[in-house]
Amino acid sequence: MVLQGDPAIAVNIPSSPEYLVTNADVWFEPALVSAQIDSFTVNVELTNLGSVVTDSFTVLVERLFPDGSFEEVATKRFSTTAYKDTVSLKVFTDPLNGFGANEITVTIDNDNDVVEICEDNNVAVVDLFVSSDNIVPIFPCDYAIMNTTDITLIASTASPLLDQTDYLFQMDTTELFDSPILNQFIGTSTGGIVEWPVGTNFLFENFEANVFYWRVSKAPSSPSDSLIWRNSSFIYEPNETMGWNQSHYFQYKRGTKSNDMMLNENTRHYEYQNNVKNITSTAGIVGGNADITFNDIYTSLNNIREIDWSCVGGCPQYAGGVQIAVFNPATILPQQSLINDVDLTSLNTPNCFDSPPCCDDNALGLYGNIHCGAEDVNAFDFHTDNPIGLQRIADFMDQVPDGYYVLVKSIENHNLEQNASYYSFLDAIYDQFDDLNAPQIRNIQNNIPFLVLGRKNVSTFNTIVDIANSSDELLELDIDINGNWIEGKYESVQIGPAQEWHEMHFSDYSLDPSSTNVDNLKVNVYGVRINNQIDFLFSTSNPDTSLANVNASFHPKLILEHESTDNVNNTPPQLNYWRVNYDGVIELALNADAHYEFFGDTINLGQMLDISVSLENISDYDTDSILVTYQISGPNQNSEFIVNDVEAPLPAWGSQNIGTTINTDQFSGLNYLTVTVNPASNALYYQREKFNFNNVIVIPFFVKGDNVNPLVDVTFDGIHILDGDIVSAQPEISIKIKDESEFLALNDTVIAKIDLTYPDGTVEEIVYQGSSDVEFIPADASNLANENVAEIILKRAFPQDGTYQLDIRGTDMAGNRAGDINYKIRFEVINQSMVSNLLNYPNPFSTSTSFVFTLTGSEIPDVFKIQIMTLSGKVVREIDKTELTKLHIGRNITDYKWDGTDQYGGQLGNGVYLYRVITRHENQSLDLYTNSELQVLDDQMHRSGFGKMYIMR
Repeated sequence: MVLQGDPAIAVNIPSSPEYLVTNADVWFEPALVSAQIDSFTVNVELTNLGSVVTDSFTVLVERLFPDGSFEEVATKRFSTTAYKDTVSLKVFTDPLNGFGANEITVTIDNDNDVVEICEDNNVAVVDLFVSSDNIVPIFPCDYAIMNTTDITLIASTASPLLDQTDYLFQMDTTELFDSPILNQFIGTSTGGIVEWPVGTNFLFENFEANVFYWRVSKAPSSPSDSLIWRNSSFIYEPNETMGWNQSHYFQYKRGTKSNDMMLNENTRHYEYQNNVKNITSTAGIVGGNADITFNDIYTSLNNIREIDWSCVGGCPQYAGGVQIAVFNPATILPQQSLINDVDLTSLNTPNCFDSPPCCDDNALGLYGNIHCGAEDVNAFDFHTDNPIGLQRIADFMDQVPDGYYVLVKSIENHNLEQNASYYSFLDAIYDQFDDLNAPQIRNIQNNIPFLVLGRKNVSTFNTIVDIANSSDELLELDIDINGNWIEGKYESVQIGPAQEWHEMHFSDYSLDPSSTNVDNLKVNVYGVRINNQIDFLFSTSNPDTSLANVNASFHPKLILEHESTDNVNNTPPQLNYWRVNYDGVIELALNADAHYEFFGDTINLGQMLDISVSLENISDYDTDSILVTYQISGPNQNSEFIVNDVEAPLPAWGSQNIGTTINTDQFSGLNYLTVTVNPASNALYYQREKFNFNNVIVIPFFVKGDNVNPLVDVTFDGIHILDGDIVSAQPEISIKIKDESEFLALNDTVIAKIDLTYPDGTVEEIVYQGSSDVEFIPADASNLANENVAEIILKRAFPQDGTYQLDIRGTDMAGNRAGDINYKIRFEVINQSMVSNLLNYPNPFSTSTSFVFTLTGSEIPDVFKIQIMTLSGKVVREIDKTELTKLHIGRNITDYKWDGTDQYGGQLGNGVYLYRVITRHENQSLDLYTNSELQVLDDQMHRSGFGKMYIMR
């Protein structure tokens, strides 16, 4: 459409940018990422379908690792895209945790800096397999319980396809691998499963309830090579059922985590951590000559303001008071005044909390403290202008547990100066300050700010008492507090996955003398969902607890948390062990060392790609039917072709060969075949496994393209004609396409586009579907090594006399054309049956001569014979059409050659002879057809239907 500046036509201009990225727009360099390289590049092709803005945006790359962890791995700012741009981000490979099946998520404009028309097409998610020559222990699973002596240690290579490699196994009762019973073994594999039947030469029955540590690494090929160990452990416990166990120092050290407990390397005991926190606080009178504001009055914990408001200082009905913060000596966290403790029904103004601060006199906390905030607060405010407020202060401080830290500071006029009217109330408060080692408060004056930090009834603590010199002074406290933990938690690794949970058991012991043992222990059980969300399930102090009510389908993994307190000796109870009994899940592994065949490293276009590899079930559990996907992708690893096969179920410890055959007629050049067993992305067939890294093979292969042009061969009634020849008015036109490829069968009508031009100039495109006069015969796919030919047969009548033209565009299945220009041939149709004068060639002749003539119409005459006569008119030889054979409509040059003999085979003498043709069809003689191009020759050679020939020997 041409607008030509028409002002009435409004051009549709997008109001905002519209950035787009699809999964196909993301690819990696190198195409095959290996853990042996330190980094790889994520390339992203960005498209802007909207308007252009001069700005920049962030591109974020996130990575879902094979172990289920999710991290931001790269982010970079780029100038906004005008139309199309390719951006690149570098990502570190992470050889220890990154090998196996990864998922890469790319987000454009992650921070939403640019306003777009639509924001829901800015994310692409692609799979990435990172190969590695590492080897990983897979059975027994880490922390497993083994109840049999027939133990085989099994490891799986991170890549199922490797050169033949030696792998070193070691097993010991210590993770230091330095005890007298250290065993080791070297196994060899070309990729897949490597086994050590350790139970055949080790007497496990002599080591009941012992934890064993084992590890495996690629064996060094030279002294300079380093070992990269992968560790695992299990307990041999013949009286236990299968499951998970931790019961030894190195298992705890490697398999638990805690923020408030530590495992002492020397004693191998858990201990509560020391806790150091910084407390800063200020006190002063707001609005005095020093211009102190409410923002200047606060209490912070580790530089975070925990208390920055006071009811008795911010509400006009209170003349001032004190604020008290109480800190737990273990956690150094402030005790809270909870909004739920406020009796909202007693408020004079019921809706006052809707617009805080609220200063209703009846808004009181649990201890009678003024609670004017609409949320939980980390301090307790008390007014001091009447006896009730003073009594509440004394009562509150009396209830503070011994050993707790207490921070008391003045708010405006604190009213704690000695006053005869309130002496008994004030004296009770002074006694509480004495318990904090702060007797100076007995002599405090009104309107003088003060700060006190003490520890109740702990005489060894150096109490801080800071009293201002004037009402204008701002006091500042800054101190580090050592917490003396009396409680703590640590949690296990994730346990499972499981098909069904059975029981949880634990056993503990105390380090305290029995007379002072006040240990308190419980185990918290958490469920881990499939999406890694963690849910609290229950707590128990019962050492033998059923897990039958935990749904393994919803929570396939568990986490145990050990929670304890000891407020006397500060020594937590110690675990003998904790265990979970459960039915585990299957473990599938591709094992190329057992069987692997691949035909397709370098093949021709259309050749069949064959893959076959062994699949093993390394578990005690039968599988269901197993989904296997075969995906072929191009050089950028963008998915182009996927085949899904469902394999038969595998019994426990069973194996079978899996594979498929794929036609490569869609692929050319470098490609990648990715075989994925039990893909997690297919929820219908996915079966939960312990590991997935050994379920994938990525194989590069090269397909040599078909660059040879096909040939087009056209015949009319089996005859190759010259351009412009006469043909039958009802011919059988055969169009054959021939190709050299032994693999790409010509089996689709797309290989030939045929146009027919009529004498009147009308052009018809020959269609295959629904045409009774067109037949397509595809190439025989079983005989391509000998012949790859497809044929189109066109059978139709041409009632219109004149010259027609066939225009044929022939191609092979690879798209190669039969020539730079189309095949074109003209042919003439004359519907009336006629015959031209005969000519013989050569003439004169000595040994033999052939006859040349033209037939028109659509049928061969019933009678067609040639008579040869002497000049006197005697017939010496009569040649019937049965002798001539292979007559056809159009120009005929007979295969039959007359040798100059008579009817009886006698040789005729030299000289001139006459000849003529006699024809009849359906009892009618054929008219004479005169070819304008041969008119002069006809006139010379024929008189009244007779021709002359000369025999010269």
